[in-house]
Amino acid sequence: FVDSWLRSRALSVKTSTATTYAEALANYVLPYFGDFFVDKITDTDVKAWQLTLRKNLEAGTVNGALIMLRMVLADAVAEFHLPHNPAGRIKRLPVKKFTDEEPNLLSAEELGRVLAGFREHKPKHYPLAVTLALTGLRYGEATALKWSDLDAEAGVIRIRRAQWKGVVDTTKTGTVRSVPLVPELAEVLKEHRAATAASGLSTRDPDWVFPAKDGGLLPKVWLRW
Repeated sequence: FVDSWLRSRALSVKTSTATTYAEALANYVLPYFGDFFVDKITDTDVKAWQLTLRKNLEAGTVNGALIMLRMVLADAVAEFHLPHNPAGRIKRLPVKKFTDEEPNLLSAEELGRVLAGFREHKPKHYPLAVTLALTGLRYGEATALKWSDLDAEAGVIRIRRAQWKGVVDTTKTGTVRSVPLVPELAEVLKEHRAATAASGLSTRDPDWVFPAKDGGLLPKVWLRW
């Protein structure tokens, strides 16, 4: 049922979303429920599965897996006229909430140290790190930027697309938006553009701001340090 569910869902969602569904199901749901018939899964089974996942995973990850299971079983309930969704009443695990006193973000000083570390130890990563830090863009959005998206005179970057594992699509929300192109970032990107041109890098699309070595799009693990 999961295989057929994925094929059906893939027709109506973005490639990146379908991939996320498939990975979540393969990593967290199918190892436990793969041999179950959908009409034999009980609330008790789902609770036991949730506790099993929690032994090795953060609460947020477990909650995400529960959402996936709910979606699959909700469609099974509708398709096979099952009495109820056994994951429907299972509560999510409590997740730590951040406050103004304990925010889930870096302070200006911490961010400065991070960027200084990139500039000193990973200079080729620095322009992308600064772009992410000063714009709040998602990685897939930043790595799908083209030079034509930057308007230095207006001081904005227009976010028109995103990429997932080399597949270019619309942004996650499906909308085009603009973010400020502050002078500090504009200067870094100006130097980056000159360095990229001087390197003689052959690009599949000469307008990519952050091309990979082969001229394509950067992989999702490229910035990990």
